[in-house]
Amino acid sequence: MAFGAKKALLAANIDYPILIGGINWDVDDIHYPVNLSFGGHVALGAKSLAMLKDINSKTITIDKRHHVIDIFESSLSSHYIKFTHRLSQKKLEYYDFSRFSLSSNRPLTFTIENMNKAFNP
Repeated sequence: MAFGAKKALLAANIDYPILIGGINWDVDDIHYPVNLSFGGHVALGAKSLAMLKDINSKTITIDKRHHVIDIFESSLSSHYIKFTHRLSQKKLEYYDFSRFSLSSNRPLTFTIENMNKAFNP
């Protein structure tokens, strides 16, 4: 749907910026780059589990439990391309999602760039 919306906007010659997001790893089309989610069920679920660990261990206090996470990345981004390539190869087991826990020895902020840093084949 995101690519169809982008194609319709281009055809309409709209002269102001419009952000279109796709959810759950849409098929990439170089002619219609969009901002795509890199979270979906897998990555955001893993981040949630890391947060639950932090809540259980009292690493996150009640007032710090609400997080706003920007889960969109351009389909032209090298980080996005690397991440989706690994997804297509079914290499999720190589991601160390515990790196997104505050209790990690080397914690990372939850971004697609850092998702790639948490990849250990």
